[in-house]
Amino acid sequence: MLCHLKTALALLLVTTGLTLASARADTLIKKDGQAIDVKKAREEGDAYRLWFSAGEIVVPKTHVASVEIEGDMSEYVPKDDKEKAFLAQGYVKHRGSWMSKAGYTVELEKAADVRRKRTAELAARSKWDKGWEVESKHFRFKSNTSPEILQHYVDMIEAYYDLMDSRIGIKLSPIMARTKMRVNVFKRQQEMIDDANDDFVNENLLGYFSSSEQTLNFFHDYKDPARSELTALHECTHLLTHLIDPNYWAQIWINEAVADYFGACTLSVVKGKVQLTPGRIDEDSILTVQEAIKAKKTLPLQKLFTTEQESYDGFYYAHGWSLVYFFQNSPKYQKPFNKFFKDLYALELKDAQIEVVDTGSDDKSGMRRKYAASEIVASMLKRLAIKDVATLEKEWLAYVAAVPIEGARARFLRGYGSAFDPERAKEALVDLNAAIESGYRNPEAYWARGYAHIFTDNGPNALADFQQAIQLSPLEGVYRADLAWCLTGWWGAESKEIDGSDEDKAEAQKQFGLAAEIDPENEELVSLFAEFLATRK
Repeated sequence: MLCHLKTALALLLVTTGLTLASARADTLIKKDGQAIDVKKAREEGDAYRLWFSAGEIVVPKTHVASVEIEGDMSEYVPKDDKEKAFLAQGYVKHRGSWMSKAGYTVELEKAADVRRKRTAELAARSKWDKGWEVESKHFRFKSNTSPEILQHYVDMIEAYYDLMDSRIGIKLSPIMARTKMRVNVFKRQQEMIDDANDDFVNENLLGYFSSSEQTLNFFHDYKDPARSELTALHECTHLLTHLIDPNYWAQIWINEAVADYFGACTLSVVKGKVQLTPGRIDEDSILTVQEAIKAKKTLPLQKLFTTEQESYDGFYYAHGWSLVYFFQNSPKYQKPFNKFFKDLYALELKDAQIEVVDTGSDDKSGMRRKYAASEIVASMLKRLAIKDVATLEKEWLAYVAAVPIEGARARFLRGYGSAFDPERAKEALVDLNAAIESGYRNPEAYWARGYAHIFTDNGPNALADFQQAIQLSPLEGVYRADLAWCLTGWWGAESKEIDGSDEDKAEAQKQFGLAAEIDPENEELVSLFAEFLATRK
């Protein structure tokens, strides 16, 4: 199979014009600034017709920032006398500059050589045991994605360490001060599952922190990288609290609620440096609690504070996050709560009694220390200067009820959060249907609903939703690849065979090909197309 795959990759590079110096391509700039090479791009009314090796598509001008005609200038209309002179001399345009045809050919050859070397390196490193390894200030990283993706996570997680250190203070325990934790960034979810070799790690997990193995593990979701970032930061919160005291047995509500709050950072890059801003509102969680308030079915805080991990479901997560959101957005509570959190994980609550518990053979830490739930609550209330749980509950619910959210978007976000989980697909459909019916015409809503339909065995509706997502966002490669998946049930090596009629297979090949050409920086889409060609032979 490997030999066939290499052949298919070579064929892909040739057929898409990525390696041939003689290839001619125009350049399209998307609204988000991404540049896409196309064989040919021409205006057609209020749209552009784009020719790719895999096929033609028509894209409304509203999705396009600009189009540059390059290489073949036979149809180019000069903008001024200077451009007329360039054309008369036989010059061609490339990346916004005019050059001789000989110079243009040299530029194409250089670009092709860079792509060949990059493709060879990515192929050589694609297996987990052959991945890149990097050591940063606080962590050791390993990944088989790409150097760029790996560096992004290195920068992000180091920035998160600095953020959490400034907010809650990370005073390393003596035993952990000499340890650099391993961060594993897998290319595929299945690789993460296989590496764990643990029933706990399954297709329902996007990532996890292992205290026994002392590793942070997640996979890069090429379809939705933001989900991977959120997962990485959430689980990194657990890693950082482990560094404070590895023998502390955390209580579920505060452990998860703080990870949810700080993990949902807004990420930006300022002068080449990653900046993380915590406190992004989780609209779907707010919606869940607001609905519970209206129905008079909120989760009592006393129950939230005492529930064990096995019962802590999505309803609990929403209430826990909203409570921490309330603390962090209340000037009188933010600092004392963060100080309480730091002391809690450092086992420095002077007004609470430490208990020693046997964690069993599944936990390599063995005997660990904890505080009783009641003592944690009592210490927290004392530090926040709140009389009792009932007083806190009243103030918290009043705050949450007043948080403004946009209903249709909140329904979408809650549905989106469930759509990719087969066990929650039915509840996702309820929210996504409501959002779309309320006029939320966002391609991600249809894309997510397509998944929910797949997981509820409604192939025709899934197909229609993926097609609608493409119609709304025709230059999104992931949507086209998922349409191909929906047509054939095929998604890479884990798929046994390509299903569907000959027409379905031909259309899937076109969509996989378009996806690879539209988003050539997405290594998964490029390799999927190559594997599809190899498998279909």
